[in-house]
Amino acid sequence: MALTRMEIDRILCPVDFSEYSGPALERAVWLGRWFEARVEVLHVMPFEPFAAPSFGAIPDPTASDQITGEHRAQATRSLAELVAPFLGDGVPIETKLLGGEPWRAIVAEAEDLPADLLVIGTHGRGGFERLLLGSVTEKVMRRAPCPVLTMGRVTAQPRTSPLFHKVLCATDLTQASKRTLDVALSLAAENDAQITLLHAIESLPDGPPTGLYRALPEIGALRSEIVAQATGQLENAVPEVARSYCQVSERVEIGTAWGVTLRVADEIEADLIVMGAHAGSAMGRMLFGSTTNQVIRRATCPVLVTRETHAKRFAAETAQAAHASG
Repeated sequence: MALTRMEIDRILCPVDFSEYSGPALERAVWLGRWFEARVEVLHVMPFEPFAAPSFGAIPDPTASDQITGEHRAQATRSLAELVAPFLGDGVPIETKLLGGEPWRAIVAEAEDLPADLLVIGTHGRGGFERLLLGSVTEKVMRRAPCPVLTMGRVTAQPRTSPLFHKVLCATDLTQASKRTLDVALSLAAENDAQITLLHAIESLPDGPPTGLYRALPEIGALRSEIVAQATGQLENAVPEVARSYCQVSERVEIGTAWGVTLRVADEIEADLIVMGAHAGSAMGRMLFGSTTNQVIRRATCPVLVTRETHAKRFAAETAQAAHASG
Protein backbone atom coordinates (compact mmCIF):
# COMPACT_ATOMS: atom_id res chain seq x y z
CA MET A 1 0.00 0.00 0.00
CA ALA A 2 1.44 3.37 -1.05
CA LEU A 3 0.70 6.71 0.50
CA THR A 4 -1.77 8.74 -1.53
CA ARG A 5 -0.48 12.09 -2.66
CA MET A 6 -2.36 15.16 -1.46
CA GLU A 7 -3.87 16.53 -4.66
CA ILE A 8 -3.92 20.31 -5.08
CA ASP A 9 -5.31 21.66 -8.36
CA ARG A 10 -6.67 25.08 -7.36
CA ILE A 11 -5.07 27.47 -4.90
CA LEU A 12 -6.78 30.63 -3.65
CA CYS A 13 -4.54 33.43 -2.37
CA PRO A 14 -6.37 36.44 -0.88
CA VAL A 15 -4.22 39.60 -0.70
CA ASP A 16 -4.67 43.02 0.90
CA PHE A 17 -1.53 44.66 -0.57
CA SER A 18 0.17 44.78 2.82
CA GLU A 19 3.74 43.60 3.35
CA TYR A 20 2.33 40.15 4.12
CA SER A 21 0.73 39.71 0.70
CA GLY A 22 4.01 39.23 -1.18
CA PRO A 23 5.28 36.26 0.85
CA ALA A 24 1.84 34.63 0.75
CA LEU A 25 1.64 34.95 -3.03
CA GLU A 26 5.21 33.73 -3.44
CA ARG A 27 4.40 30.61 -1.42
CA ALA A 28 1.14 30.08 -3.33
CA VAL A 29 3.00 30.21 -6.65
CA TRP A 30 5.69 27.91 -5.29
CA LEU A 31 3.02 25.40 -4.29
CA GLY A 32 1.31 25.86 -7.64
CA ARG A 33 4.51 24.92 -9.44
CA TRP A 34 5.10 21.88 -7.25
CA PHE A 35 1.55 20.52 -7.58
CA GLU A 36 0.98 21.80 -11.14
CA ALA A 37 -1.96 23.82 -9.85
CA ARG A 38 -3.45 27.12 -10.91
CA VAL A 39 -3.50 30.08 -8.55
CA GLU A 40 -6.24 32.66 -8.15
CA VAL A 41 -5.17 35.92 -6.49
CA LEU A 42 -8.16 37.58 -4.84
CA HIS A 43 -8.58 41.06 -3.42
CA VAL A 44 -11.78 42.00 -1.60
CA MET A 45 -12.75 45.65 -1.30
CA PRO A 46 -14.86 46.21 1.82
CA PHE A 47 -18.03 48.15 1.14
CA GLU A 48 -17.59 51.69 2.43
CA PRO A 49 -20.17 52.76 5.01
CA PHE A 50 -22.50 55.52 3.89
CA ALA A 51 -21.15 58.94 4.85
CA ALA A 52 -23.77 61.51 5.76
CA PRO A 53 -23.29 64.92 4.07
CA SER A 54 -22.27 67.94 6.14
CA PHE A 55 -25.06 70.11 7.52
CA GLY A 56 -26.54 72.26 4.77
CA ALA A 57 -24.76 70.37 1.98
CA ILE A 58 -26.59 68.74 -0.89
CA PRO A 59 -25.58 65.07 -1.25
CA ASP A 60 -24.02 64.09 -4.57
CA PRO A 61 -25.65 60.80 -5.65
CA THR A 62 -22.68 59.96 -7.93
CA ALA A 63 -19.96 60.52 -5.32
CA SER A 64 -20.01 56.99 -3.93
CA ASP A 65 -19.91 55.54 -7.45
CA GLN A 66 -16.91 57.73 -8.33
CA ILE A 67 -15.06 56.67 -5.19
CA THR A 68 -15.87 53.02 -5.84
CA GLY A 69 -14.64 53.35 -9.41
CA GLU A 70 -11.41 54.98 -8.31
CA HIS A 71 -10.83 52.33 -5.68
CA ARG A 72 -11.55 49.55 -8.14
CA ALA A 73 -9.15 50.98 -10.70
CA GLN A 74 -6.41 51.36 -8.09
CA ALA A 75 -6.98 47.84 -6.79
CA THR A 76 -6.83 46.46 -10.33
CA ARG A 77 -3.48 48.18 -10.87
CA SER A 78 -2.17 46.96 -7.52
CA LEU A 79 -3.18 43.39 -8.34
CA ALA A 80 -1.39 43.55 -11.67
CA GLU A 81 1.76 44.93 -10.04
CA LEU A 82 1.71 42.29 -7.31
CA VAL A 83 1.30 39.41 -9.74
CA ALA A 84 3.68 40.66 -12.45
CA PRO A 85 6.93 39.20 -10.97
CA PHE A 86 5.42 35.70 -10.92
CA LEU A 87 3.95 35.52 -14.43
CA GLY A 88 7.07 33.93 -15.88
CA ASP A 89 7.15 31.01 -13.44
CA GLY A 90 5.02 28.69 -15.55
CA VAL A 91 2.11 28.70 -13.09
CA PRO A 92 -1.35 29.73 -14.38
CA ILE A 93 -2.31 32.83 -12.38
CA GLU A 94 -5.65 34.60 -12.43
CA THR A 95 -6.68 37.73 -10.57
CA LYS A 96 -10.10 38.58 -9.22
CA LEU A 97 -11.54 41.66 -7.57
CA LEU A 98 -14.64 41.44 -5.38
CA GLY A 99 -16.55 43.76 -3.09
CA GLY A 100 -18.06 42.85 0.24
CA GLU A 101 -17.16 41.70 3.71
CA PRO A 102 -13.67 40.22 3.23
CA TRP A 103 -13.98 36.93 5.12
CA ARG A 104 -17.38 36.14 3.62
CA ALA A 105 -16.17 36.86 0.09
CA ILE A 106 -13.03 34.77 0.59
CA VAL A 107 -14.95 31.76 1.91
CA ALA A 108 -17.55 32.03 -0.86
CA GLU A 109 -14.85 32.20 -3.53
CA ALA A 110 -13.06 29.20 -2.02
CA GLU A 111 -16.33 27.27 -2.26
CA ASP A 112 -17.07 28.41 -5.81
CA LEU A 113 -13.68 27.47 -7.31
CA PRO A 114 -13.61 25.05 -5.42
CA ALA A 115 -10.19 25.63 -3.85
CA ASP A 116 -8.04 22.74 -2.64
CA LEU A 117 -5.87 25.06 -0.57
CA LEU A 118 -6.13 28.63 0.66
CA VAL A 119 -2.90 30.58 1.26
CA ILE A 120 -3.26 33.75 3.28
CA GLY A 121 -0.96 36.21 5.01
CA THR A 122 -1.49 37.15 8.64
CA HIS A 123 -0.71 40.45 10.29
CA GLY A 124 1.37 39.51 13.27
CA ARG A 125 0.63 40.30 16.87
CA GLY A 126 0.18 43.97 17.61
CA GLY A 127 -2.64 46.46 17.99
CA PHE A 128 -5.14 46.93 15.23
CA GLU A 129 -3.45 44.30 13.06
CA ARG A 130 -4.09 41.72 15.77
CA LEU A 131 -7.75 42.69 15.67
CA LEU A 132 -7.74 42.17 11.91
CA LEU A 133 -6.29 38.70 12.37
CA GLY A 134 -9.17 37.80 14.63
CA SER A 135 -11.86 39.35 12.46
CA VAL A 136 -10.75 38.14 9.02
CA THR A 137 -8.16 35.36 8.99
CA GLU A 138 -9.64 33.54 11.97
CA LYS A 139 -13.14 33.63 10.47
CA VAL A 140 -11.77 32.34 7.17
CA MET A 141 -10.01 29.46 8.90
CA ARG A 142 -13.15 28.53 10.84
CA ARG A 143 -15.30 28.36 7.73
CA ALA A 144 -13.05 27.66 4.73
CA PRO A 145 -14.01 24.52 2.81
CA CYS A 146 -10.34 23.57 2.37
CA PRO A 147 -7.10 23.58 4.40
CA VAL A 148 -5.62 27.03 5.06
CA LEU A 149 -1.90 27.79 4.93
CA THR A 150 -1.11 30.92 6.92
CA MET A 151 1.98 33.03 6.34
CA GLY A 152 2.87 35.32 9.22
CA ARG A 153 6.35 36.43 10.24
CA VAL A 154 7.94 34.20 7.63
CA THR A 155 11.23 34.89 5.88
CA ALA A 156 11.61 34.55 2.13
CA GLN A 157 12.24 31.03 0.84
CA PRO A 158 14.25 29.84 -2.17
CA ARG A 159 12.23 29.06 -5.27
CA THR A 160 13.89 25.68 -5.81
CA SER A 161 14.35 22.56 -3.65
CA PRO A 162 11.60 20.61 -1.86
CA LEU A 163 8.68 22.47 -0.38
CA PHE A 164 9.47 21.46 3.18
CA HIS A 165 12.41 19.82 4.93
CA LYS A 166 11.13 19.56 8.50
CA VAL A 167 7.44 19.21 9.32
CA LEU A 168 5.92 19.45 12.80
CA CYS A 169 2.47 17.93 13.23
CA ALA A 170 0.75 18.91 16.48
CA THR A 171 -1.88 16.34 17.43
CA ASP A 172 -4.34 15.89 20.28
CA LEU A 173 -4.66 12.15 19.50
CA THR A 174 -8.36 12.39 18.60
CA GLN A 175 -9.83 10.77 15.50
CA ALA A 176 -10.03 14.15 13.76
CA SER A 177 -6.36 14.74 14.56
CA LYS A 178 -5.52 11.32 13.13
CA ARG A 179 -6.94 12.43 9.82
CA THR A 180 -4.93 15.64 10.01
CA LEU A 181 -1.87 13.48 10.53
CA ASP A 182 -2.60 11.80 7.19
CA VAL A 183 -2.28 15.17 5.47
CA ALA A 184 0.99 15.94 7.30
CA LEU A 185 2.44 12.53 6.42
CA SER A 186 1.45 13.00 2.80
CA LEU A 187 3.33 16.31 2.60
CA ALA A 188 6.35 14.89 4.43
CA ALA A 189 6.52 11.87 2.13
CA GLU A 190 6.08 14.12 -0.88
CA ASN A 191 9.23 15.99 0.07
CA ASP A 192 11.30 13.22 1.71
CA ALA A 193 11.06 15.41 4.80
CA GLN A 194 11.59 14.77 8.48
CA ILE A 195 8.31 14.84 10.37
CA THR A 196 7.92 15.22 14.14
CA LEU A 197 4.64 14.18 15.73
CA LEU A 198 3.98 16.24 18.83
CA HIS A 199 1.44 15.79 21.62
CA ALA A 200 1.21 18.24 24.51
CA ILE A 201 -0.06 17.20 27.95
CA GLU A 202 -1.42 20.24 29.77
CA SER A 203 -2.87 18.71 32.94
CA LEU A 204 0.29 17.71 34.83
CA PRO A 205 3.01 19.87 36.38
CA ASP A 206 6.41 19.73 34.70
CA GLY A 207 9.51 19.04 36.76
CA PRO A 208 9.69 17.85 40.41
CA PRO A 209 6.50 18.08 42.54
CA THR A 210 6.10 21.50 44.16
CA GLY A 211 3.45 23.29 46.18
CA LEU A 212 0.33 21.18 46.61
CA TYR A 213 1.88 18.42 44.51
CA ARG A 214 4.51 17.77 47.23
CA ALA A 215 1.91 15.53 48.91
CA LEU A 216 1.77 13.37 45.80
CA PRO A 217 5.14 11.64 45.54
CA GLU A 218 3.73 9.33 42.90
CA ILE A 219 3.12 12.24 40.50
CA GLY A 220 6.48 11.60 38.79
CA ALA A 221 5.63 7.96 38.08
CA LEU A 222 2.15 8.95 36.89
CA ARG A 223 3.61 11.56 34.57
CA SER A 224 6.06 9.03 33.13
CA GLU A 225 3.27 6.53 32.55
CA ILE A 226 1.04 9.08 30.79
CA VAL A 227 3.93 10.26 28.60
CA ALA A 228 4.77 6.66 27.70
CA GLN A 229 1.15 5.92 26.77
CA ALA A 230 0.90 9.02 24.60
CA THR A 231 4.20 8.18 22.90
CA GLY A 232 2.88 4.72 22.11
CA GLN A 233 -0.28 6.21 20.64
CA LEU A 234 1.81 8.49 18.42
CA GLU A 235 3.92 5.57 17.23
CA ASN A 236 0.85 3.45 16.48
CA ALA A 237 -0.79 6.29 14.55
CA VAL A 238 1.87 6.16 11.82
CA PRO A 239 1.42 3.49 9.12
CA GLU A 240 4.58 1.48 8.56
CA VAL A 241 4.58 2.44 4.89
CA ALA A 242 4.94 6.11 5.90
CA ARG A 243 8.21 5.39 7.68
CA SER A 244 9.69 4.12 4.42
CA TYR A 245 8.95 7.45 2.73
CA CYS A 246 10.03 9.91 5.42
CA GLN A 247 11.84 10.14 8.74
CA VAL A 248 9.30 10.04 11.57
CA SER A 249 9.92 10.88 15.22
CA GLU A 250 7.55 11.27 18.16
CA ARG A 251 7.62 13.74 21.04
CA VAL A 252 5.37 14.14 24.06
CA GLU A 253 5.85 17.33 26.07
CA ILE A 254 4.15 18.80 29.14
CA GLY A 255 2.89 22.37 28.94
CA THR A 256 0.37 24.56 27.16
CA ALA A 257 -0.34 23.21 23.69
CA TRP A 258 0.48 26.41 21.82
CA GLY A 259 3.60 27.12 23.87
CA VAL A 260 4.93 23.59 23.42
CA THR A 261 4.19 23.69 19.68
CA LEU A 262 6.10 26.94 19.18
CA ARG A 263 9.03 25.82 21.32
CA VAL A 264 9.44 22.49 19.56
CA ALA A 265 9.03 24.13 16.15
CA ASP A 266 11.94 26.42 16.98
CA GLU A 267 14.04 23.57 18.38
CA ILE A 268 13.74 21.40 15.28
CA GLU A 269 13.79 24.40 12.92
CA ALA A 270 10.49 23.36 11.37
CA ASP A 271 9.55 24.98 8.08
CA LEU A 272 5.92 23.84 8.34
CA ILE A 273 3.54 23.32 11.25
CA VAL A 274 0.44 21.20 10.59
CA MET A 275 -2.38 21.30 13.10
CA GLY A 276 -6.12 20.80 13.32
CA ALA A 277 -8.76 23.29 14.39
CA HIS A 278 -11.88 21.64 15.72
CA ALA A 279 -14.08 24.70 16.14
CA GLY A 280 -17.56 23.33 15.60
CA SER A 281 -18.65 23.57 19.24
CA ALA A 282 -18.33 26.27 21.86
CA MET A 283 -15.41 24.38 23.41
CA GLY A 284 -13.86 23.96 19.96
CA ARG A 285 -14.09 27.69 19.32
CA MET A 286 -12.41 28.39 22.64
CA LEU A 287 -9.61 25.93 21.93
CA PHE A 288 -9.27 27.35 18.44
CA GLY A 289 -8.66 30.78 19.85
CA SER A 290 -6.29 29.69 22.58
CA THR A 291 -4.19 27.18 20.63
CA THR A 292 -4.39 27.48 16.85
CA ASN A 293 -4.61 31.25 16.84
CA GLN A 294 -1.72 31.60 19.29
CA VAL A 295 0.48 29.41 17.12
CA ILE A 296 -0.44 31.29 13.95
CA ARG A 297 0.24 34.67 15.53
CA ARG A 298 3.68 33.72 16.77
CA ALA A 299 5.01 31.06 14.40
CA THR A 300 8.11 31.87 12.36
CA CYS A 301 7.18 29.32 9.70
CA PRO A 302 4.00 28.65 7.69
CA VAL A 303 1.13 26.96 9.54
CA LEU A 304 -1.23 24.59 7.73
CA VAL A 305 -4.61 24.43 9.47
CA THR A 306 -7.09 21.69 8.73
CA ARG A 307 -10.52 21.06 10.15
CA GLU A 308 -12.34 17.75 10.47
CA THR A 309 -14.34 18.38 7.28
CA HIS A 310 -11.10 18.90 5.35
CA ALA A 311 -9.57 15.74 6.80
CA LYS A 312 -12.68 13.68 5.97
CA ARG A 313 -12.46 14.89 2.38
CA PHE A 314 -8.82 13.85 2.20
CA ALA A 315 -9.61 10.48 3.78
CA ALA A 316 -12.37 9.89 1.22
CA GLU A 317 -10.05 10.77 -1.65
CA THR A 318 -7.41 8.42 -0.23
CA ALA A 319 -9.93 5.58 0.03
CA GLN A 320 -11.10 6.16 -3.55
CA ALA A 321 -7.54 6.14 -4.84
CA ALA A 322 -6.75 2.96 -2.93
CA HIS A 323 -9.89 1.28 -4.32
CA ALA A 324 -9.02 2.36 -7.87
CA SER A 325 -5.46 1.05 -7.59
CA GLY A 326 -6.68 -2.22 -6.12
